[in-house]
Amino acid sequence: MGQSDYGGEALADKLAERISEMEQRHLLGDHNYRKYETYYNSRFRPEALGLAVPPELEHLKVVLGWPRLIVEALAERLNIIGFRTAPNDPTNNDLERIWRVNNMREWSGVAHKEAFVHGRCFIVVGPNAQDPRNPIITVESCKYMTVDLDPRTGQITAALRLYGTNAENPMPMYAALYLPDATHYYKRDGGRWIRDGQPFKHDLGRVPVFQLTNRMSIEHREGVSEIEDVIDLVDMACRTLTNLGAAVETLSYPQNWVLGATEDDFLDDDGEYVGPQVDARMGRLQLLMNDQAKVQQLSAADLNQFVSVINMLAKSLAAVTGLPVHYLGVTSEANPSSADAIRSSEARHVKRAEDRINAFTNVWAQVLETAARFAGLPAETVEVQWADPSTPTVAQQADAVVKLYAARLIPLDFARRRLGYTPAEIEQMNQMEGNDPLSRLLAQFPETEATE
Repeated sequence: MGQSDYGGEALADKLAERISEMEQRHLLGDHNYRKYETYYNSRFRPEALGLAVPPELEHLKVVLGWPRLIVEALAERLNIIGFRTAPNDPTNNDLERIWRVNNMREWSGVAHKEAFVHGRCFIVVGPNAQDPRNPIITVESCKYMTVDLDPRTGQITAALRLYGTNAENPMPMYAALYLPDATHYYKRDGGRWIRDGQPFKHDLGRVPVFQLTNRMSIEHREGVSEIEDVIDLVDMACRTLTNLGAAVETLSYPQNWVLGATEDDFLDDDGEYVGPQVDARMGRLQLLMNDQAKVQQLSAADLNQFVSVINMLAKSLAAVTGLPVHYLGVTSEANPSSADAIRSSEARHVKRAEDRINAFTNVWAQVLETAARFAGLPAETVEVQWADPSTPTVAQQADAVVKLYAARLIPLDFARRRLGYTPAEIEQMNQMEGNDPLSRLLAQFPETEATE
């Protein structure tokens, strides 16, 4: 694999046409990237009818961070802890090094969040000219990257990455076209694309671009955002909180009204008429000099109705997303939930996390297998290891694993993996046990089945 004079002018023009077609299809696509990002970053302002809140109180609008909570609560349960090819395979350490050098412990979480927000995210694998032992793995947004999929197999047949925008010119100036045999680089020259340097020929037989797809279906090959299902509920909750803010400012304290007063009663010390601007806020209008005037008071409004609506919306959102309702701040102070009840309420949320793990595992395995090929490593099949997405206590998990190991239902290495140890830590433990004299002595006597 390396640089090569690849193709003539005819091929270059043909690829330029393909870039233009993919770019137009991407720009004209029915995407909601801006909307999802706005909700995720809590920058949206839902429209209201204006019946309950007057225009002068528009600055009291409240924005809820529920969309971010939905995304991050799910992403927090997806943690890759290591990779394996085969027991005692030195390639394991090489894969761990590639993962660490590319800071993928952090970037994998970014990729998961991006997929949850927009429905999909891309991972690109490429060579590292400065350090060939450590190929470059990058996470790319679907906002500036698009792919062609084989309708029969669902595999990526071509990928286009657009880049080089700035504040003055939002139009991307550069493009990278990823194909199964090579990566081609182009730049914009006026209204057309022209080749920018020689392509990189890798001959992988597959496009080194991989798509993390959230909630893929037959109809939605591009995935579905986790935010899509809750937009209406979030808008309604924000409007309710805005109305609550206006009510707090205007109705949360007793209101005064005056009967039988004259115009002279509303003159200040200098004889100036204050009229409707009389200072009657927060109950400060207490008395008048006119003994015929009466100051009456209206009770403060009951704001619990707003709280009830917010709790109802929170429970509805929890039902749609599978989030435990206590994540949304709805708790019973009189009778706090037990630990078992909390874990039971998280069961559906954990199952959703497990579904995402099943969907993403094969993609991350392909990413590492491709990186291994770029690094010249013999890693044909990579197994991705995830942390347990549920929330058992350390004592409970350790007790369960010890019982399974004592009953000889699982081997020692598997038991350590269930406890969350990384492959590197397990390998180090095995080496330490191999140097232990007692372990070497016990190894000379094979275990026998227990008899009654």
